[in-house]
Amino acid sequence: ELIEMASKSRMKWRFYPLTFVQDCLRIAKIDRDFKVSNQQKEALRSLGHFVRSRYKMWEINHGRELDPKMWKPLNADELGVVDKIGISIMAGRGVGKSAFMAWVIIWFLINFEEARIVCTSTKEDQLKTVIWAGVSQWLHAKLPDGESAFLMHAFIKVTGKRIMYDETKVFEKMQPRFAKMAICQKNSNIAEQQATLSGDHSPNMIILADESAGIPDPVFEPLERTMTGKFNICIQTFNPIKNTGYAHDSHYHDKESKKWVKLRWNAEESDLVTRKSIEQAKETYGGTDTDGYRVNILGLPPEGGEDVLIPYVWVSEASLREREPDEFAGKVLGIDPARHGSDQTVFLLRQGGVILDIVKYNKLDTAEISDLAIDYVYKHKVKACFIDTIGVGGGVYDQLKRNKGDCVWVSVESSRRANDADKFFRLRDELWWKCRIWFEEYNPCIPNDRELINELTDIKYSDEAGKIKIEGKSLMKKRVGGSPDTADALNLTFFHDDRRYSADRNVEHWTEGMKSPFGGRGSKSFAHMGA
Repeated sequence: ELIEMASKSRMKWRFYPLTFVQDCLRIAKIDRDFKVSNQQKEALRSLGHFVRSRYKMWEINHGRELDPKMWKPLNADELGVVDKIGISIMAGRGVGKSAFMAWVIIWFLINFEEARIVCTSTKEDQLKTVIWAGVSQWLHAKLPDGESAFLMHAFIKVTGKRIMYDETKVFEKMQPRFAKMAICQKNSNIAEQQATLSGDHSPNMIILADESAGIPDPVFEPLERTMTGKFNICIQTFNPIKNTGYAHDSHYHDKESKKWVKLRWNAEESDLVTRKSIEQAKETYGGTDTDGYRVNILGLPPEGGEDVLIPYVWVSEASLREREPDEFAGKVLGIDPARHGSDQTVFLLRQGGVILDIVKYNKLDTAEISDLAIDYVYKHKVKACFIDTIGVGGGVYDQLKRNKGDCVWVSVESSRRANDADKFFRLRDELWWKCRIWFEEYNPCIPNDRELINELTDIKYSDEAGKIKIEGKSLMKKRVGGSPDTADALNLTFFHDDRRYSADRNVEHWTEGMKSPFGGRGSKSFAHMGA
């Protein structure tokens, strides 16, 4: 019965994906909180417009007349679509991009013979935990009476690497229909990146690029050569974390943007995002004029500013980057202690260019912090632990320095004179500047920790009489509503040169083509980095 219904509805479902989502997935009937948003409807309508335009042009190019009972002649608007690569959606966060991608996969597998979907993203885990999990969610969604919401849920199977149309459910012989992953392996060369989306061909094929702003540009170079079939289209969605690259150019570069249907999903305009969430975002990102708010809420690229110490682009790229810890570097721990109030005690573990771990605590006394620190350094084999000894941290350090072991306990008084007093007012200014260099030159890898990202990209600086001065903690707290506790813990780890705790302290080892932890090459690059 379902096959018969699908056969009758196929033309409508195939050419009107919004109708398919509403009639077959029955999202609005699952729960009153479930809906197809205004922006998702816009994207589904754009996709349907693409399908209909491509179908008409294919028929005309192959000398076949369109059935006048079903089709109107190809109009100018449709002619403007047929030669485009696809749909590019630049969006804020929480607006339903992942649900839209999952619906596209289900719609395409159900309604197109020989359907092939190639899904790419920054990481395989991103596809598994977001897109693959999203498809599974809609396959198993239930109506209030317990009935499956998706009428044809039995026809789709989700496995570790593929999402497949189950041919055992039908009787006619047919070509396999499936969605698969195509991930550009970390540390791959340009040729390997270019091969990510090459080699797949089918009359009916969609390439889905999730979080495309983080995907290396060479991955997209063979796109137009690959997509030559009857209905081939690329759909990319991305949070605009930077103002360069392929995804950005699909909206802003004249030559590239002409090839795309461009949509922007502003979270302020989404009916999936509550006003309360928007107000909270204003507090989280320090106002509506910050890059964090532009990128994550408005769905616009960062602007930066002359007084921003660490550009949003650098930090966002580091949060997407995959990289192994530097085996020659020792593990160093930064502890920014706090006792009461809204500030947190933060433990941050770094090994060379990789932040390995971040742990946050609330309302601990000095003895509790000390006990946790001792357990932590032994568990993680920490070579050096740097403690902010201004205020409550002094008591923590006094207890820790009595502990004998392999870990070196280091007191850091950020208010004291800088090592390079000609360039910085205080040590705090110098440590923040080292952090900037780390992001600019060392290609670090950091967790996708929203607090850390906000703190790093909110801080401002000035040049006063030839010296660098970083915005004070109290001023930043007043301006953005929070203290940079996690960023301060990271900065503490830059107090000593990483080579001091390296397993191989041979300087030549660092100079033979190997990038130093603070940028540049060789011992000369460390001259300005302090003790």
